[in-house]
Amino acid sequence: MSLVVTTCVPEGIILASDSRQTLTLEVKKGDGSLLDKLNIVNSDFVNKTFALKEYEIGINTFGRDLIKGIPTASYIRQFEETLLKKDNIESITKKLLDYFKKIDSDADIGFHLAGYLKESEVITKKEVSNPHIYLVNIKKNILERKNVNSKGEILFGANWGGEHDIIAGLLKFGDPNALKIAWEAMNLQDAIDFSTFSISTTINTMRFQARAKTVGGPIDVLLITPEEVRWVQKKEFHGGAK
Repeated sequence: MSLVVTTCVPEGIILASDSRQTLTLEVKKGDGSLLDKLNIVNSDFVNKTFALKEYEIGINTFGRDLIKGIPTASYIRQFEETLLKKDNIESITKKLLDYFKKIDSDADIGFHLAGYLKESEVITKKEVSNPHIYLVNIKKNILERKNVNSKGEILFGANWGGEHDIIAGLLKFGDPNALKIAWEAMNLQDAIDFSTFSISTTINTMRFQARAKTVGGPIDVLLITPEEVRWVQKKEFHGGAK
C-alpha cells in the first residue's frame, strides 16, 4: 500500500507520496495449506510521484505497485513515450486509464493526475489556467474529476489515496462538528507542509500501532503551478556503504 496526497490551493497543486513497497508472503504448512500471510517491507525507495514536465502534469500512484511483477514506475515511463505533443491533462487521464486496463484490467491500483488547462473565464471570456485533478482507478474503471462541484465550480482541498485512515481520524472526516480547513486561504508553503504532515504523521503513528507498516521511507513532493512543474524534495540515488 501507500499514502499519497494531492493538495490543491489557489496558487498551485502539491503532489506528495511515501516511498515504501510492501509484499505479502504466504506461509504454508508442510501439506501445502495456508498457515499465515506476512506483510514485509521490500523497499523504501519506490517512486510513487511522477512529473511529466513536457505536459506540465503530475501523477500520484497508490495501491498495488507490481503489475505482472513489474513496478508501476516502469509502466509510467513507457506510457509517457506514447503521448502526443497535443495531449493535455484531460486526454492524458483518459489515455492512462486505457493504457493500464490493457495491461491488467483487474489491477487494484489508483492514480491522481493533476495539471492546468486553459479555459474560458465566465465573466471576461478570456482563457485562464484552471487546475484539474482526476482520480483514476483501474480495477473499478473510474475516471472522475475531483476538484469541481456539481455546478462546475473549482474546489480547493486535499485528496488522499491509500492508507489514509490515520489522517482521516485526526481531521475527523465526515464529522459535521469538526473544525474546517480554510483551503481557499492556504498558500503554497502551507500546502506543502500539510501534505508532508499527512504522510509523516501516518508513518510515525504506524510505528506504534500493531499493524503492517505499509507507509514509510522518504517523502517526495512535486509542485505544479501554471508557470512551472518542479520538485520541492525528491529522494536521490546514492552509492553503497563506504
